[in-house]
Amino acid sequence: MRTSTRKNGTGYLALSVFIEIALLRIFAGTYSDILAVQVTGYFALFIGIIALVHHFVPSIISLSTDHFHPYGYKKYSSLISLFIALIFILASLYILSEVHSTVNGSNSLLPDTSIYILLLMSVILSVAILKYCSLDEFDQAGISHSFALKLDVMFSVLIALTLFIQVSPTVLMLETVLLILVLTKYCISIVIMSCNVLCDACCLDESNVRRLVRSIEGIENCYKVRTHGSPDDLFVDIHVKVDSDIYVMEAQRIVESIEKELKRTFTGISDVLVHIEPPERR
Repeated sequence: MRTSTRKNGTGYLALSVFIEIALLRIFAGTYSDILAVQVTGYFALFIGIIALVHHFVPSIISLSTDHFHPYGYKKYSSLISLFIALIFILASLYILSEVHSTVNGSNSLLPDTSIYILLLMSVILSVAILKYCSLDEFDQAGISHSFALKLDVMFSVLIALTLFIQVSPTVLMLETVLLILVLTKYCISIVIMSCNVLCDACCLDESNVRRLVRSIEGIENCYKVRTHGSPDDLFVDIHVKVDSDIYVMEAQRIVESIEKELKRTFTGISDVLVHIEPPERR
């Protein structure tokens, strides 16, 4: 437990510093009028905020349920993520409208040394996070944060080299557009995932659930399979038909078997609600 707490604390600190550097990159890019540096900052800021929201918000607000929130508070992280993604989509559209400025003479000048220092610090921190911090739990947000961090490293290095060797401004413009499109793609992924969670979209394949439940001894049929929640916090609601002659204790054993098999087979299931029904009369 202490190791897990220390691990979470390290990850929180690393991501917090990563976000601060991202904000500095946005400020430096704005001050030096280099849009490409601004975009790398926005991309890094998005990665850091979403990672924090999907890992630390649930750990804070989903520790227990109450009378008004019997399913917990984890949907709040999806709601927050939805707003964040929409904000970044709007920001991406605005930045895209300003991309033509990267062709101007202001970007043909050699940037201040602080720009390279910020990009280098960001790359070093990203590599450290990838190496020492587990990002598996972050990937449940619908995007791979490990891959997103690698993209951030790649674009930071690429843009720094482009600025240093003074390649044509058109190349820098293309790199900027590409990074904006990548950021928009990630934002859309978050919007889709968050909407699915908030609108209680089906999270598991119904045929697979039915097949598994029907294989349990004592069950004649399984139907009305409903699942909702986030990938790491699923709630399953099913109806099963059993022999009308079984006793209550036997029915309880069947319910426990169903819950045990579902949680063993499918990851992320928090609760299973089983409706026991007698077979139809013939």
